[in-house]
Amino acid sequence: MLRNNLIVRAGAAFYGSPGISSFYTDGLTIDHNTLMQLPYSGISVGFGWETLSSTCKNNKITYNKIVDYLLICRDGGGIYTLGNQPNSLIDNNYVKNAVNDYAGLYFDQGSAYFTVRNNLIETASRWLYIWKSSIHDIILSNNYSNVYAFLNKGTNITYEDPILSTNSNWPSGAQAIINNSGFESSFPKLTSLLPSITNATPSISINGSASKTISFIDRLKLSATVSDDGTPYGLLQTHWRKTSG
Repeated sequence: MLRNNLIVRAGAAFYGSPGISSFYTDGLTIDHNTLMQLPYSGISVGFGWETLSSTCKNNKITYNKIVDYLLICRDGGGIYTLGNQPNSLIDNNYVKNAVNDYAGLYFDQGSAYFTVRNNLIETASRWLYIWKSSIHDIILSNNYSNVYAFLNKGTNITYEDPILSTNSNWPSGAQAIINNSGFESSFPKLTSLLPSITNATPSISINGSASKTISFIDRLKLSATVSDDGTPYGLLQTHWRKTSG
């Protein structure tokens, strides 16, 4: 069992590392963990793609909070699975704020035999991604989202639309998922370790005049520096843009 952990900025050096990874596990429970500020996926369970395996089964992903994921990479999800995993459960997880593709819940090649219920997916390009027919025998019910977009090309998928809230004014069932997700109150010291989510404005210094008029044939060398406090975690990007002329 992996329970009551705070995991922040996993994959800071190797961006393709999920916050939590497991492969051929039988009876693994990933429960009441808080994962934040991740360059790639939050929780990844399974391996083998479409190769049948009898060793990965009876896994449970429950009551986890995953906030700010896919900050740098794409082709991932808040919760990501591979391969068939009989009698496995994804239940009561709160997954919030995917910066890049693909989805809050991403069932990749060969994923099968999951029950997926009572999860809340907030702010993602898709709440669900099932992209090919080799993904099969998944039951989805009583999930919540503020995003309706999804892809379902799987086989024998019992699909139920999420209960939608477009303004995050969540019904009581969804609010209970939020309140009960993440590490439990019996671990108060973890609260003091939570990262700041305040985002200060980056400072910008432009060498020379901030504006300049040039003729069509002139060459202009642009030079500037940008610094950031690194909070919240992510990759600072700068772009030059011509606004007129």
